[in-house]
Amino acid sequence: MKRFLSVFLLAGGLLVAGGVNAAVTITLTETGGNVVATGVGRLDISQLGNPTLENVVGGFVNPSIGVLNTGPATPTDIDLYSGISGPTSFGSGSLNLADSGTGDVMGVTTSLRLRVPRNYSTGGSLSGSATWTNKTFASLGLTPGTYTYTWSGDSLTIQIGPAPSPAPIPITLRMDAVDAGIDGDDACWMALP
Repeated sequence: MKRFLSVFLLAGGLLVAGGVNAAVTITLTETGGNVVATGVGRLDISQLGNPTLENVVGGFVNPSIGVLNTGPATPTDIDLYSGISGPTSFGSGSLNLADSGTGDVMGVTTSLRLRVPRNYSTGGSLSGSATWTNKTFASLGLTPGTYTYTWSGDSLTIQIGPAPSPAPIPITLRMDAVDAGIDGDDACWMALP
């Protein structure tokens, strides 16, 4: 029985392995006739050097040049870090300011730079949103998909639309009837999706 449970627990662990491991994920959804960007997580910026101070309107998007920010729709001081890599666009749209937003400014900008709240400390909690009223992915020129930006030891992922479901890992288990405490010499085979 111990062997069966060990194999079952190992298989269960394999089935839940995988998925996005981004420290911050900004998810864009079409909700009630609006596009809403919601960002949450923690970042390690300790390897990115010294930031540049910038004052920006929090929530805006410019897909053709790879720019997206969450946060309030008012000017806000932020820190801008260089040294990230990732896609340089996530659609064909031009600049669109959010109609509203809350929380922390976070996101990516041209020349592959990271935006975080002014004086952000590594590991601090981040949470922000931006809303484009009466817009769709198409009207903003956003291409649905997963866009990941990385730097030494961390990452930020932009998810436009639903995330793809991870492919199941097929596993076949053989359980001897004796090991399971069942009388008989037959073996039982079980396939997990």
